[in-house]
Amino acid sequence: MEYTMAEGSPSSARPTPAIELRGVGKRYHSAIAVDQVDLDVAHGEVHGLMGENGAGKSTVMKAIAGNFTDYTGEILIDGRPTDLHSPAAARAHGIAMVYQELSLAGPLSIAENVFAGREGPVRSRRSCRLDLELGRGTLRRKEGPA
Repeated sequence: MEYTMAEGSPSSARPTPAIELRGVGKRYHSAIAVDQVDLDVAHGEVHGLMGENGAGKSTVMKAIAGNFTDYTGEILIDGRPTDLHSPAAARAHGIAMVYQELSLAGPLSIAENVFAGREGPVRSRRSCRLDLELGRGTLRRKEGPA
C-alpha cells in the first residue's frame, strides 16, 4: 500500500505504519512460498489477505506471528526493525495469531482456544481449568476438576 497526499496538503509525510513488511520471503527447501512481500498496516486499520490456496497468505501471517526463524526481508513495528523469530517475540509486540486449524484443541471452549498459551503451561485439564474473566480478557488458573 502506498500513501500519497493530495496536492496542497499541509504535510506530505506519511504516517508510520503499525506493521511494515519489506521484501519478506520464505522458502521451504527449494520451493519459494512467498517472495518479496511488502505490506503496510496503519494503526486502526483492518486488512484481509486473499488469494488462492497455496498463494502464501498463511506463510505471511506466520512470519508476522513469529513462527519462522528463517524468513528473509524486514519486519518493522512502529517504524523500528524488529526480529519476530518466535511467537514470544511477536506477543511481546502485541501480535498473536488465531489459526484456522479446527482440531488444535477440540475439547476446549472458543475462549480457551483463543487464549491458550498466554498464561503458561497448564498441567492437565483435570487439575487445572482456564477461566476467562469477562471484561478484562485475562486468564487465571483455577485448581480443581475441569
